[in-house]
Amino acid sequence: MPAAGASLLKQELGLSDSGFGFLSGTLFALSYAAGVVVIARFAGPRPMWRLLIGGIACWTLGTMGLGFVIRPEQFALSQVLVGIGQAAFVPAAVTLIADSRGQDRIARATARFTTASSLGRSSAVLTAGVLIVAIGGVPIAHWLPSPTPWRAAFLMTALPNVALVLILLALRAGRRSAADSVRIARAAGTERPANARRLRIGLFVTASAVIVLVQSIAMWFPSTLVRLYGLDAGRAAVLAGVVTLLSVPAGQWLGGQLLDRIAWLRSLPTRAAIAGLALGACAIATVTVQLPLVLTLAALAVTNLSLGVAGLAGLAGLQRTGQPADRARTNGYFFATVTLVGLGAGPLLTGMFSDAIADPVRGLPIALASVALISLVVATLGHLLARSAMPKVQAKDATKGASPRS
Repeated sequence: MPAAGASLLKQELGLSDSGFGFLSGTLFALSYAAGVVVIARFAGPRPMWRLLIGGIACWTLGTMGLGFVIRPEQFALSQVLVGIGQAAFVPAAVTLIADSRGQDRIARATARFTTASSLGRSSAVLTAGVLIVAIGGVPIAHWLPSPTPWRAAFLMTALPNVALVLILLALRAGRRSAADSVRIARAAGTERPANARRLRIGLFVTASAVIVLVQSIAMWFPSTLVRLYGLDAGRAAVLAGVVTLLSVPAGQWLGGQLLDRIAWLRSLPTRAAIAGLALGACAIATVTVQLPLVLTLAALAVTNLSLGVAGLAGLAGLQRTGQPADRARTNGYFFATVTLVGLGAGPLLTGMFSDAIADPVRGLPIALASVALISLVVATLGHLLARSAMPKVQAKDATKGASPRS
């Protein structure tokens, strides 16, 4: 949501690119990571519905609060509420979805979550852009701090969450979900693969590098269109939102199909992450040339499609490591890591690089290309670490298969 009104929000709060990147990215990531660690520590095998409902309610309050901010510290408080709310919701949601399928379909099950997540992000930017444009000349409620369309957009897009909380309360009906029961029942007798910790660290590193670029593009691409082509904030958000709405879910669906059907990707999913990140980095680098608008949007589509595959790879691969009983906790730590690094570093680094470049028009696309290159280097290191764990894992599995007991 802040990406859609970034130019307007920065102007009213008097923030630089770096300041906005910190409040909208780094502060949110710190709140999210802290919330995930605390919640994962105490959640255990309890039913997930409490986390789902409480998380949605908390981040709805934070999103609605964005419509009332008049000072940077109020913006910061809203971001903290959103971060804590999503820290409760996201690990619970992906765990329930992953537990609903067997190992041979786990990537496609995980793709359900990531596809829904990307649809939510892209439709939020698109919806906010449409609302900002549509109500630009219409008087809005006098109880808002100032009659600006982006404030009303924040309030209106948070309303569906209220309905969602009521629906979840009705569906719960006081009973534990079937997916929770499956997850707890699977706990007994599951062994950790050899070198699973090294493999998970490699997945964490690679996925974090991917999310750095994903979050940088999500936060700054609408502003890039404003600077390169002189578009207003609402129309830039609409264009970026439409392209993202179509391309990111397609990439994540494709990633789910590839990771479940191709054995050498299933055994080491960081291969798919590296390939997707490399293609996405090349595509986003073309924006620095200031191509015609249609080609810049095509570059965004290619980048989103590639990063959709790359982003799914780490999360889906993680579901195949460790004990199913620990999946909620492991997912929590995973999301804390990738959010803290990806969202915390991505928008902030992009803003810092942009501020350091003298050209105010081309500075932002050059900054995005620089972050893409750094992300690719870091992701490659994570892939090499994950690959170093695989031979011993496979050898251990082969030994188990030959044992008399098995």
